[in-house]
Amino acid sequence: MSRRLASLVLLLTACTAPPPNPATPAAPAVPAVPAVPAAPATPAAPVTAAVSPVAPSEPIVSWWCVCYSRTTAVGGEPLTACRATEAACHSLEKAVAAGHRGMVARSLTHPCEELKAAHPGDVHGGRTAWQASNKAGAWRSPGTCQLPGEGELVQAESGPNVMGEEALGELHYGMPASVAVKLVGQPSSRGSIEMEEATGSYVQSWTYKDQGLELVMAAGTRKGSQTIYMITVTAPSTFKTRKGVGIGSPRKDVLAAYGKLRDPEDPSGDQADVFIAGSIYGGVFFTMVADKVSEIFIGAGAE
Repeated sequence: MSRRLASLVLLLTACTAPPPNPATPAAPAVPAVPAVPAAPATPAAPVTAAVSPVAPSEPIVSWWCVCYSRTTAVGGEPLTACRATEAACHSLEKAVAAGHRGMVARSLTHPCEELKAAHPGDVHGGRTAWQASNKAGAWRSPGTCQLPGEGELVQAESGPNVMGEEALGELHYGMPASVAVKLVGQPSSRGSIEMEEATGSYVQSWTYKDQGLELVMAAGTRKGSQTIYMITVTAPSTFKTRKGVGIGSPRKDVLAAYGKLRDPEDPSGDQADVFIAGSIYGGVFFTMVADKVSEIFIGAGAE
């Protein structure tokens, strides 16, 4: 394009542009907002690993432990007891055999067993299951045997023959009928002779009503020689056992005389309605009413 033609175009453009609008003032300039300086960053706290307090170490030692039953008002209760020495544990075994206070005689089920730990509960049952024993430096766990295995009554076989050794007056288990008649006379009534299915013996009841006495006689055959098989006395009987217990004797006298003779496998409780010395399979049964003896039975309560 020629220089003259370019000048003509510029002039034409300037003439055709709209004039400025005086009613619309120009917007005032907005001053810039000064920037707020950022807060200095807080340094992060150093991370410290949690450290659990360390209990002082406890030495590993030997414990000697047994299981037996202790006496309660409702029956025998299993108990685990641990001693710090083997000798002390064997002394405990002897105490159980003799039925020292609070122990069911001959009730040992687990003889002395050694375990190595700072505390018996670290091996058996946990520490919360154990209590400090009355014996210094010893532990016990009532209500259960903590030692492994079912166990068995290892002292019961050497126990007394309560049924065989007991008597009421002079009457005792196994006495010939002829001797019994000499002692207490003829019965006021006799029952029929019947065969006892459990034993095959032929049994007959003899009743002495005025003496509060009943004898059960037994023989190997229907017409065989009879011997005393069971003895029962109630009021007004005056017969007493060889330990001096009779009808009307207080419960405390029974426990004092026969407490150590309770069945180690199923021991009678101190408050039982019927206290059994010996075993339900053969022993002396004391029935209590108002804490006094109302009946005494010598014989087997079960076959």
